[in-house]
Amino acid sequence: MQYFFEVVKRDPSYKLVHSEIAKVYLGREEYDLARQYFETCASIHPENPSPINNLSVTLMHQGKFDEAIQVLKKHVEVFPENVHLRRNLTIAQEKLKETRTQFHR
Repeated sequence: MQYFFEVVKRDPSYKLVHSEIAKVYLGREEYDLARQYFETCASIHPENPSPINNLSVTLMHQGKFDEAIQVLKKHVEVFPENVHLRRNLTIAQEKLKETRTQFHR
């Protein structure tokens, strides 16, 4: 990780490093930090839907299905051909429905 942080210090706009740091945090279940780095990556390179897709996965791991759905809907409009965004939108909607069904039992 130290290597990644050094690269970010030298070149804060280097998207790949932010993404790799975020993935490490996601793997460690440090979701707030993963979210921060995926959001940074997405803001640096808004033409790439991958960081948004990974952000949605992070939000779903946190149980923030409503927020994941909002993020995904917005970006499905921008990237309608992206199957990963569409798939995760469907998953988030199904998980939200399951959560609400369990809550009302």
